[in-house]
Amino acid sequence: MPEIRVTVSEKFDKLLETGLFASKADILRFATIMYLKELGFIGKRKAETGNSSTLKSKPESQSP
Repeated sequence: MPEIRVTVSEKFDKLLETGLFASKADILRFATIMYLKELGFIGKRKAETGNSSTLKSKPESQSP
């Protein structure tokens, strides 16, 4: 299994000590997911991609 090693700042290391995350792997996993969401690779909803027909309303002049 590939392994990734990083050097972290003292501030980041203190964040790990607060217990907010159970391990370094958890915080890096969270950061990776948030980054991928920000880039738009994951987490898009149908309404954001324009594939949802529920958001479109019919003009008033048309009958059902």
